[in-house]
Amino acid sequence: GAYLRHTNAAASTATVAPQASVAWAANTEVHIRRAGAGNLTLTPGAGVTLNAPSGGSLVMTNAMSVTLKRVASDVWDVIGQTTVPPAGEVPPTTIGEAYHGGYYVGDIVDGGDTYAIIMNDTSTASLQMKSASTDTPGTYSTTDGPANTAAILAAGGSALATALDAYNVGGTYHDWYMPSIDELTLAWTNRVALAGAITFVGTYYFSSTQTSGAPAKQDQFYFDGGYAKNEDKSSWRPGIPVRRILK
Repeated sequence: GAYLRHTNAAASTATVAPQASVAWAANTEVHIRRAGAGNLTLTPGAGVTLNAPSGGSLVMTNAMSVTLKRVASDVWDVIGQTTVPPAGEVPPTTIGEAYHGGYYVGDIVDGGDTYAIIMNDTSTASLQMKSASTDTPGTYSTTDGPANTAAILAAGGSALATALDAYNVGGTYHDWYMPSIDELTLAWTNRVALAGAITFVGTYYFSSTQTSGAPAKQDQFYFDGGYAKNEDKSSWRPGIPVRRILK
């Protein structure tokens, strides 16, 4: 099987492509070694299932090794060393409560599953999504922030996405990502319950959702006015990371 040795110092992702994109043979094995300071997150592509080790996660820290074993079309077992998920990840129940790295801002339904969205209370500085409003494939979902974020990071060239991914270096929680437009909007929808919990440094915040068209633009939310709009990717906007808990 293939052997991949990730040596970059920054936090990064390794995405397992779906069978429709790569003609994976039955029983394919891919061996991965993390050999850098930042965390490596194993990310499923569209329609792909990654089965984490018992008691483990899909996050690797320095010197950890795993084998990805294809057990069926778009289904892979992760065998080896990964980080232990934070204890007590029982979904929160009260919007606005402090919860495991941030605040519970509401629920999102994505792919038939319901997730509690946890928003960090620290924003980035204003940064560009990209230097030009060009298309980034795989970033069109309004509900799947993790998939959008993985595609943006894989494409490279996004100062804002890179800054948000830096929240995964060190600390207790290593599954922060850039929210989709619907996830970002939750902070406005439930603003009364969240009053005083999260301080927004600007009025417009970029989401990870790209709108279609030419030039390609990025969805953002206007927190002073309470509505979404799209904007050139080269605009300077802050971002705020979120994580999700399956309910």
